[in-house]
Amino acid sequence: MPPPVPTTPGGSPAGIATTLRDAPHEAGMILVIMTTSPLIQARTAHHRTTTSDWRTVTNTLVETLGTSLVALIADVAPETVGRWSRGASANPRAVKERRIREAFRIYLELVATDSPHTVRAWFMGANPELGDDSPAEALAADRFKEVFAAARSFQDQ
Repeated sequence: MPPPVPTTPGGSPAGIATTLRDAPHEAGMILVIMTTSPLIQARTAHHRTTTSDWRTVTNTLVETLGTSLVALIADVAPETVGRWSRGASANPRAVKERRIREAFRIYLELVATDSPHTVRAWFMGANPELGDDSPAEALAADRFKEVFAAARSFQDQ
């Protein structure tokens, strides 16, 4: 007899999410989608963050978060972010690049489980785990570990 499958409190197998899709399907059919572990998501996001070129990182964040929010995180003028997006300006100083790359990594981790709209709202909103600062403000203040902890807490909800 095979060992029992671990389940969540709701009765679903642990690590598996069940969802109904809006697409046409046979009556009663439920799609079962395997989800990746948080550690795998974090490793994948870290790898993409370190291997992606500056323009890709910047453009991805601008498309999702908007120029103003990216500028807030990096503590630069929105025009500077526009130049980065167009490739018309060299990479920023290390401290600003780190802020943007950490924001990109957090974005990648969150978008693995939530919609881009939700991720943008998370970056913008006051967060009780960050003393009611927004994650964007906390990243601008170089509070990276706190923001990562808040992001992972959000994913666990």
